[in-house]
Amino acid sequence: MKSFYQLKSGKMGEYTLRDNTYRRMWYLIADYPFFKAVQNGEIELKELKWEKQSVTEEKAVSLCNFDNYINAIEHAEKAIPEIYVKDVMAHIISNGKYRDFDCVCEQTMKKWVQRFIWRVAKELGEI
Repeated sequence: MKSFYQLKSGKMGEYTLRDNTYRRMWYLIADYPFFKAVQNGEIELKELKWEKQSVTEEKAVSLCNFDNYINAIEHAEKAIPEIYVKDVMAHIISNGKYRDFDCVCEQTMKKWVQRFIWRVAKELGEI
């Protein structure tokens, strides 16, 4: 079973999202370092040109604004206890295993990962 699946314990809990929404938020959070690098000017989107790039695609890339995603992720970080933020982000971004985190047990990590992803979805208006 993939580590990005949310918990299913019989009934749908308060922090349960649709599977597609959950996965989309997972990958969005995993791209957070890229969004921050673009926002800080460390990466230029024009550097990411493909060989066959259309005018429409160039215009779309130039209009990319990752501020909404960055703000949603940073607000969600404030909604969970500070001691779990680093481990939750490390788990999602680097796809680390739950057992690799010594500071908390696996069930606690799963709980806070699911609540963090739910909070990001709420901040973006997905639920």
